[in-house]
Amino acid sequence: MKGWLPRTALLGFLMLLVAVGFVAWEWRSRNMFRDTWDRWFTAEMRTNLRRIAEAEMTYHAAHGTYTDDIEALDFAIFDPDSSVRLLVNSADSTRFLGLATHALISRRCSVTVRRAVGDTVFHLDGPWCTENSRYTAKYDSFRTAMKARAAAERWGERR
Repeated sequence: MKGWLPRTALLGFLMLLVAVGFVAWEWRSRNMFRDTWDRWFTAEMRTNLRRIAEAEMTYHAAHGTYTDDIEALDFAIFDPDSSVRLLVNSADSTRFLGLATHALISRRCSVTVRRAVGDTVFHLDGPWCTENSRYTAKYDSFRTAMKARAAAERWGERR
């Protein structure tokens, strides 16, 4: 009778460790998935801001001023993703400030292009992004659609 209590306690402790391990693994995998999508969406915004900055530099070289009309830019250089919304905050002969938002996260990014009068060099600042980010309601519907697509593909493979 003496020997069963320590063995039972050890077995219970090991089961507790396994359960804590599974919970920690699940939490880590969910947060890794979230961080991966967050980085992906931020990279989309930064890429589009770099493209619009290049297009603005090309426009400035041809016209001597920046434009606040995105439609006037060279689309061979600049082709925005559908989930990224680009805004021109300000544009004049010396400075351009562009902002980007994403449909699926709340983070905002910005880029500034400056060129002093008489200067031949463009100065690019950014793109800079805010630190905080939350998923929007569109992300929830996007994730639900992705899960449904994966389930449909799995269901099709089972047939």
